[in-house]
Amino acid sequence: MAYPVTLLQLLVISGQLGEAEGLVAWYAAWQVAAADVDKLKKRKLVSPTSEKYHKLGKGLKFALQKAKLVTDLTQEMIVKGTWKSQTFKEYNFNALGQPPAGGHLHPLLKVR
Repeated sequence: MAYPVTLLQLLVISGQLGEAEGLVAWYAAWQVAAADVDKLKKRKLVSPTSEKYHKLGKGLKFALQKAKLVTDLTQEMIVKGTWKSQTFKEYNFNALGQPPAGGHLHPLLKVR
């Protein structure tokens, strides 16, 4: 198995960057054997790198202003029919809620 070598980085550093067409053709044809790459890795002359690219764009719910979500359905919304065009906040039924603030400790728990 052969690993493609980033020759472009070497040429930019050394200042020998020539014409783009010849460089692309030479870079595409130049590959190094896996044994040679392993030897260079042991001597810490090369290190494997990976590059990730992300493309950002406008999604389906894109808006210039953030819309305020409605939390409660009121009688006024039902009568006027405005509930049809509103966006409602999703409820989290798995939430534990707030712990109770009141109560007393059991007398045996105070002894600890």
